[in-house]
Amino acid sequence: MGAEMRKARRTDIDVTVSLNQLGVNAADRIQNKADVHVVDISKGGIAFKSGYDFKVNSFYDTVITLANGEKLYVVVEILHRDSCENDEYMYGCRRPVQDWSLPDSRYR
Repeated sequence: MGAEMRKARRTDIDVTVSLNQLGVNAADRIQNKADVHVVDISKGGIAFKSGYDFKVNSFYDTVITLANGEKLYVVVEILHRDSCENDEYMYGCRRPVQDWSLPDSRYR
């Protein structure tokens, strides 16, 4: 990726999650869902790879399950997209909500 944008230390992670677009009705939500490969995480956001064409400045939610079984409920805003190999993109996202532990009712 380009210049370092994060203010917090990154931790490598290797997990696939489904991103669900916020701001769409329930019927469209299934069509606006995509699996992505999260490659690192920090206090302020995540980075992931995907072949899907996400729009910059769009918002998504997901649940990241760590190796120890802990679940992180995350809302992210896509800040930037960089091209990578194999027709994929690397995305950089920030967490506008800084509390990892706020479960949404649909995850219970």
